[in-house]
Amino acid sequence: MDEKILFLGCGIPAYKCLEFMIKRDMNIISIIESSAESTTESPLEALAKDNFMRVFKPSSLATDKWIRKVKYMKTDFIIAVNYTNPIPEEIYSEASTGAYFIEGIPNELTDTPPTITLKAFSETSPCPTISVVAESSTPESIAEATVKILESFFETF
Repeated sequence: MDEKILFLGCGIPAYKCLEFMIKRDMNIISIIESSAESTTESPLEALAKDNFMRVFKPSSLATDKWIRKVKYMKTDFIIAVNYTNPIPEEIYSEASTGAYFIEGIPNELTDTPPTITLKAFSETSPCPTISVVAESSTPESIAEATVKILESFFETF
């Protein structure tokens, strides 16, 4: 896949999705992680750096600086996995093919396996909503369900 991808995320599901995309040699141009308050390197950041990718940790994307920066990247896709900061329309509208987010990843463990869903930020994006029920509520199971969604998603393009 030659399309340029801007990846936003944090946590185990984002790490597993980034790992999946790297293994498939996808053109990930930058990583934006939503853990700006952390001073230590996260596993997601380490994986990105090990693969020579730029990592940013802004406290907010709702600034002129970040809107200009994303516009300059000229991305085809924006993929957000467990990204906890708000993403302004001026950012996600910059993706020429579409911007997508994965939701349903719980912050706390529960007894009920969650339903993880990929949705488009905009109704004009060409991909349908994709949902997968995790086998359990463990972080590993949730990460596996998230990767299954990305596999299905990229098969449509």
